Amino acid sequence: MMSLMTVASALAQLLQSADCSQDDQERLIEETDGFILSRDVTSSIDVPPFSNSAMDGYAVRAEDVAVGQKLPVGQVIAAGARGALHQAGSASRIFTGAPMPLGADSVLIQEDAEAVTNASTRVETAHPQQKSNYELFNRNNFNIRYWSWNYRGCWHQTCPPIDTRKGI
Repeated sequence: MMSLMTVASALAQLLQSADCSQDDQERLIEETDGFILSRDVTSSIDVPPFSNSAMDGYAVRAEDVAVGQKLPVGQVIAAGARGALHQAGSASRIFTGAPMPLGADSVLIQEDAEAVTNASTRVETAHPQQKSNYELFNRNNFNIRYWSWNYRGCWHQTCPPIDTRKGI
C-alpha cells in the first residue's frame, strides 16, 4: 500500500520541478497562456471607481433595519445616477451598479423587502430564525462593492472604512 506524502514533501517536490529559469519577458496579454507572472501587476485606476450596490434593493443604515419594520422610501437611485444624502430611518431604492448614497452603509436585497406602497417598504426575511441586522445582510460586505475593492486599494475582506470623498 502506498503511503501519502506530507505537505512539506509535496511542496518541495513541486518547487524542485518548477522551471523558473527563463528571464522576465514582456508579452501581450493574448500571448500569455501557459505563463506565470514574475511580479505583481497593479492597476492605475480604482475598480470600482465608487462604492456601488451589488444588488437591486434598498440602501439603508443597518442600525435602522429590523424584521417587520416599515421604512419610508426617500429616493430612487438607478445605475448611472447619483442619489442625494441618505436620511437616517429611511430606505433608498437602489439598483445594481448605482452609487451608494452617503449615509447608507448596507443594501437590503429586494427579496428581503416588500414594497408596501411607492412611498414605503417593509423589511422582511425569508429566514425567520434570523436574530440580528447582521444576518439580514450578506454576512460581511452588506451587498456593496466598495470603492477600489477589486483593484488598487484593497481586496474583498479588507475594504476601506467609509470614505466621504467617494461615497462609502
